[in-house]
Amino acid sequence: MSITADPELTELGIEQARDVNRAWRGELEYHIPFPERLYTSPMRRAIKTHQVSFEGLLRPDIKTTIVENVREHNGVATNDRRRIKSEIAKDFPDYPFEEGFTEGDVTWDPDIRETFEELDARAKRVLDMVFDDDARCMFISITSHHGFADAFLRVCKHRPWYLPTGGVMPILLKAEQ
Repeated sequence: MSITADPELTELGIEQARDVNRAWRGELEYHIPFPERLYTSPMRRAIKTHQVSFEGLLRPDIKTTIVENVREHNGVATNDRRRIKSEIAKDFPDYPFEEGFTEGDVTWDPDIRETFEELDARAKRVLDMVFDDDARCMFISITSHHGFADAFLRVCKHRPWYLPTGGVMPILLKAEQ
């Protein structure tokens, strides 16, 4: 068995994303606030999860931004190496990239696995970006991976929470200076 860089979303993953879409549709009937800004990992499986999860729900003026730091725990594992930017753009032309997104994957290392501290620092940079760039947005969606979600919770001083594959986790945060 060969593991490829940035693999496709599996059929199970597609079905889990459809479940998320159905959940969104059900909650929207009860006027759940819809995200004003959306972000996703640059990994193909996360972008596809996002597409299916929000299919038929996004207004044309709302675009989801691909953010490097939203990716999974990084290094050593071949499936966590991302494709080049131009390939991602070709497959997902409606998704803009964050400013400064590099063509090549400069963070993945075949010999060194990112530490939890480094992963937490990435999650903190994403949180800072959200509060700096989107201070007026109340509702934000981040489509990512289990390892990143764990780091996000640690950075927010949240208790550990098991997020199943394909799961959704609402988090309420209050920014204080």
